[in-house]
Amino acid sequence: MNAKHLGLTIFVAVLAIACCPYAMAQGKGGGKDKGGGKDPPKYSVVELPGIYWPSDMSNPAAGQELWVAGTANLDPGEGPNEAMYARITPLGDVTIDFLPEVGDPSFDGLSRAYAVNNSGDFAGYAVVLNVDPDPDAPPTVSHAVVWIWSGNDFTYIDLDQNFELEQSEANDLNNDGIAVGRARLGGVYHARIWDWMTGASDDLNDFLPEGSPWFLTKATQVTDSGMIGGTGLLDGYERGFVLTLETDPQTNQTVAIVTAVPLFEDGGPYNRLAALSEDGQVTGRATIWDDGGSLSQRACYWDGSSTYSVNLGTLTDWVSSGDGVNIHGEVVGASQVVPDRGRTHSFATYWDTDRVPVSLEDEIPGKSKLALTWAVAINDNGYILAPGGKNYRRNGFPSNDVIWMAVVLVPNEP
Repeated sequence: MNAKHLGLTIFVAVLAIACCPYAMAQGKGGGKDKGGGKDPPKYSVVELPGIYWPSDMSNPAAGQELWVAGTANLDPGEGPNEAMYARITPLGDVTIDFLPEVGDPSFDGLSRAYAVNNSGDFAGYAVVLNVDPDPDAPPTVSHAVVWIWSGNDFTYIDLDQNFELEQSEANDLNNDGIAVGRARLGGVYHARIWDWMTGASDDLNDFLPEGSPWFLTKATQVTDSGMIGGTGLLDGYERGFVLTLETDPQTNQTVAIVTAVPLFEDGGPYNRLAALSEDGQVTGRATIWDDGGSLSQRACYWDGSSTYSVNLGTLTDWVSSGDGVNIHGEVVGASQVVPDRGRTHSFATYWDTDRVPVSLEDEIPGKSKLALTWAVAINDNGYILAPGGKNYRRNGFPSNDVIWMAVVLVPNEP
């Protein structure tokens, strides 16, 4: 562990000593009640400094640790650029650190962590030196990677260590050794599946029945039961999908059974899947026609029981997106307003099962002084993961000195 890792880990661990379970930070705030007072905040806030952009968290059972996947921003000119993790024990001890670098240790390549399972294994990608002898080949290439927690430290598996793919990334993984993502072949991205325990790697399009109208471009989610969610092209239009891989009893071949995520009733022709719960609920975004006859986007929800996806609406008068969903049908994401002075304003949004959008900034302690612009995940315990910005607004507009960090919103006892 180098100096930057050690300092960050000790700093956070010291702060966590006096915290209650899952390092919950209590404070005053919350919405006003009918009598003019203030309700207690719905969530406590766990700050994870150093993680610039969070992407996923685990779904722990009682007594298990909570894992968070994210990325640091060591070079602001390049954006998020080094994979990180956070580990929070039920006693509130917090460790934040970098995931191991991949490939030649003399080459400091970019990396991102997109997903984590309940065992503390992470999926993402890393930029490595290209071994292709072709002088016209790019000097570096992105490889899908799984980082594996042993109980004491991490090892990693380069899912394209033979350099068979042009580019690849792992977007999710389950607790049974399966990762999914996408890989570029011939300049085109194909949805892909890896079994990191056996080394198997396959293009999901190879499992489509002959004559299928689908071309699968990206696998975003995989559940422990084997459901895979993602986005592809259906008859030339971008559409979300949920698929399962099943064995044809006649041919003994593996076949992909693909279900299209429905559009909105009277909606536009596109949608995109962002998240898939263990029970098959889906969220993402779908197109609608606005009053001017142009396409706009709204967060969508579908649980498999209806002909059309549910339009979740928005907090604002512009667009929204769903980015996380749990088995209870709760959804989180963002609502945006029309760009003003060249900047887009965004508000982290929560939709309960009544499908009413709520600003998460109104549900946290007022003294936290955090701007919550997006919510990226919600687990089955109701914990919400989001990027939080301090010093975010100046005179109503995003400031240039904002400090970004991952935050976990932990539901308070009613």
